[in-house]
Amino acid sequence: MGAALTGITGALLAIEFPIIGDLATPDYDALRQFISELGAGGATNAQWINHFGFLPAGVLLTSFSVLAWMALPRKGATTAGFLGTALYAIGYIAAVFFPCGAGCAVDSEDPVQLLHNFFGIAGYLTAPGALICFAIGARAWPDANLLSRLGWVYAAVAALGLAGLMTDLPYRGLWQRILEAGVLIWCLTGALYLARQPFKSRSIGT
Repeated sequence: MGAALTGITGALLAIEFPIIGDLATPDYDALRQFISELGAGGATNAQWINHFGFLPAGVLLTSFSVLAWMALPRKGATTAGFLGTALYAIGYIAAVFFPCGAGCAVDSEDPVQLLHNFFGIAGYLTAPGALICFAIGARAWPDANLLSRLGWVYAAVAALGLAGLMTDLPYRGLWQRILEAGVLIWCLTGALYLARQPFKSRSIGT
């Protein structure tokens, strides 16, 4: 249950805290601003967003990536997929220790902003590929044909969000949330799948 619990709670927290932060932050535009701007230096609710949103979500989703990998057949595609989700989750943790500046400028030369951008971009660039790996790897998991097919759908959603982020900065908040939705809904779906699997059906060490 460890993988299922961390995946469900981590995904739900990562989905919910930006919504709550949006509602609690005056003049914040979720369609045009990055999620990280909720925790940026000087932001109205930065402290609680960082310490009760980004940090626990990142820790839980990183734990899910490790525990789920340990509980499933360790084929190459599955391993690559969980490496991708772990890198994505570490981006949440990095946002706490390397918060973005006002506006989260992608071309800033500030060292803290550069580190923030590095971890965020690394996780986002690998996210669609990680979901494709899950779509392939899930074929070897017990009773996971539906999850495999859904993996392709979630990968397409994440790829759409990534493409939008790279081409349409005025609505960067919208595109970021589309990308995040693809990853987080997969994590939630994968965790629910694990919760339904009896322990004896899991292939440890293969």
